[in-house]
Amino acid sequence: LLTTVARRDPGRVQALEPAMWRIWAPAIVGAWSSPQDDDQRLRCDLTDLAPPEGKQDILGAALDHLDALNEHGGILPYGLYQHLCPDLASGLADRLTAGRYSGHLALTLLNLLIAHAPQAALPVCRRLHANPAHELAPAAREGLAKLDPSAIVDELDAATAGPAELAEVMPHLAVTALSDTR
Repeated sequence: LLTTVARRDPGRVQALEPAMWRIWAPAIVGAWSSPQDDDQRLRCDLTDLAPPEGKQDILGAALDHLDALNEHGGILPYGLYQHLCPDLASGLADRLTAGRYSGHLALTLLNLLIAHAPQAALPVCRRLHANPAHELAPAAREGLAKLDPSAIVDELDAATAGPAELAEVMPHLAVTALSDTR
């Protein structure tokens, strides 16, 4: 309903009381919507119409929704989380570092951070990469190859990496970000 009103009369949505945003935030985040780009975009547009306190309610509901997905499974509304990622970055970084998510969800969230909030992703990738036993360590290494390629090149050089290890890293390495010496 809110997305329909947002499409037809955005001013009316912007005039909603903060209590309405608090009440509807879980539905805005968690309700099923068609995977069509237009439907996904409309939900993102709705979050953009929220006043600051309403946006905070939506962000809180988004983090709660991730906890529920991790516990019970389900489909991540990827387009919405991609849109909210810059605002969720700090919370996602803390939760990933703490090991709060696992499996495909954790991998998806780490990749979202790497792609859409690289400043928040870099320390997460460093921490996760430092623990080779962590399930996200390989993905963190790929993230570091994109975000801090010099560190990965130095690591590979110090370990005298073999062809197999180089073949794993090279597709992700941001070669243009390297200095001439590296």
